[in-house]
Amino acid sequence: MADEVIKPDNSAEITALKAEVERLRKSNSEILDDYKKAKEAAKAVPQDVDVNALIAFKQKKRTGRA
Repeated sequence: MADEVIKPDNSAEITALKAEVERLRKSNSEILDDYKKAKEAAKAVPQDVDVNALIAFKQKKRTGRA
């Protein structure tokens, strides 16, 4: 009896960790999908367009309205 190993019951913690892993996998999948869509959309921008100038213009318009 003295040699018997007592294992703690971690089933609730393990279940919570598995659920967290699944949430992270889903989140990563959504982020990857968004990245792929953004990458495809970026291909639609012509080479001669200054993207930084467009971003600056958009930010300037937003601050002008607020």
